[in-house]
Amino acid sequence: LKIPGAVPQDHRERDWMNRFVAVEGDAILSSVASYDYQVWFDGNIVGMGGVGDVSTFPQYRRRGAVRACIETAFAAMREKGQAFSYLYPFSTAFYEKLGYGLGCRVVNWDIPMRNLPKQPIRGTFSLYEQGQALLPYQQVYAAFVAYRNLAAQREEIDWKPFTKKTWQNRVYTYLYHMENGQPGGYFTMGPKQEGKTVVMDCSELVFCSQEALEAMLTFMTGFAANYDTVRLPLPEDVLLEPYIREHTGVKQNRYNKGMVRAVCVQQVLHQATYLGEGSVILQILDESCPWNNETFQVEFSPQGTVVQQTQKQPDITLPVSLFSECILGRYDAQQLAAFPAFAEAKNQENLKKIFYKKRMWIQEGF
Repeated sequence: LKIPGAVPQDHRERDWMNRFVAVEGDAILSSVASYDYQVWFDGNIVGMGGVGDVSTFPQYRRRGAVRACIETAFAAMREKGQAFSYLYPFSTAFYEKLGYGLGCRVVNWDIPMRNLPKQPIRGTFSLYEQGQALLPYQQVYAAFVAYRNLAAQREEIDWKPFTKKTWQNRVYTYLYHMENGQPGGYFTMGPKQEGKTVVMDCSELVFCSQEALEAMLTFMTGFAANYDTVRLPLPEDVLLEPYIREHTGVKQNRYNKGMVRAVCVQQVLHQATYLGEGSVILQILDESCPWNNETFQVEFSPQGTVVQQTQKQPDITLPVSLFSECILGRYDAQQLAAFPAFAEAKNQENLKKIFYKKRMWIQEGF
């Protein structure tokens, strides 16, 4: 419940009205929440609805109540002008039926402390203390996520949990100041016991220069007496191989982090970035958002993009789940060729100008 005059501490408190409930008589069947975010998409900032707190009373399951709640949420997102929706699923198969496709890939690096680089550190480090200015951290984060699709443009409310990550809670955040005095990166970590191994578990590592990345990896070696391994969750486009002294024992665990779908395909097509110029006709299949269940002609050039509905024969037909994955840049051209829809498509030269590999990342949880 919202308390009059209370300052929201997170999205659940701020977006408390974004709750969708299925009822039957006086009984509540299901409930779904949607949290408002601003995220990057192809150089633009667009709205995104983060879906969470999905629940159904056991006696009312398999009656379509969750689907009804989420589809109502889609309509509300569209009214707000939100381009995408994101969630963390209990089952990918279940949410694919609602139009969600696979979201960001994350690479968890497990690196023994002895394998980290040992290079001269040209700058300095400082430990975050509650009450300190957040601006240096915000500047680094903004530089790191810029032009990474789906990364949140954090608001003041998104930094409130960060301020509670202090050494009193056995969570430590170190900020790196580069040789020129500018903030270059930071990482947040805490201890995690796994059998006999003590892991330096980093919940966040961001940087805006290669100097900062190498300095932070080197700085971590100073904790070798307390930790055996460091775990770093990073976007798949970030390569650590050049900085690792010894690769034996290094592990990479790649996994999918969440699912995503386009809420308004026409808006997404208009705001996407294309390679060169051309024209493509796309048919989108979307049972949950009927306004997307159309055929669109996209004409693009360096001067701009025109998107309009058409009755012409499509070059390709895509379910909205696969369209969402492709327009956000999950796959490169060779990977797309494995999908039958692309193998059988016409106008493939121009399709490659629309669907190509891009950087993706999402840190926020909801």
